[in-house]
Amino acid sequence: MALTGVSTSVVDMSSDTTGLVIAKGTTAERDAISSPQAGMIRENTETNKVEVYNGTDWRQLVEAGDANQTLTVQYLVVAGGGGGGSYGGGGAGGLLTNFPSGSLSLTASTAYSITVGVKGAGSGNNYNGYGAQASDSSISGAGISTITAAG
Repeated sequence: MALTGVSTSVVDMSSDTTGLVIAKGTTAERDAISSPQAGMIRENTETNKVEVYNGTDWRQLVEAGDANQTLTVQYLVVAGGGGGGSYGGGGAGGLLTNFPSGSLSLTASTAYSITVGVKGAGSGNNYNGYGAQASDSSISGAGISTITAAG
């Protein structure tokens, strides 16, 4: 493939019978690049993925088929909704769900809705720490990018 300068592009590498071969190497070889520049691309021979440097770190380019990776949830805890109880009884505002198969599969880029109540009022009798107000619900976890609360 001949490289020809063209006024409308940096380099013309058009051809009907050949392809472009990009730099490739191991993760260690990639990390040894002393001053990578944003926009650099390469193939990682250990992962067989094309990587691009975004100016901060190396990211894998993902095939369209890989975009909907499955996420797994092993248990879900929803707190709040019940009162604090009194003398060690009552309350029951929380919910712990263990999934029978060991996990629940979720698909990335799909919206899921979790409905929870606000904290209960608790008991007016706070004896030895019993009867305290319940807590509001909260949702947290690695990779959670958006939580929308309604109400």
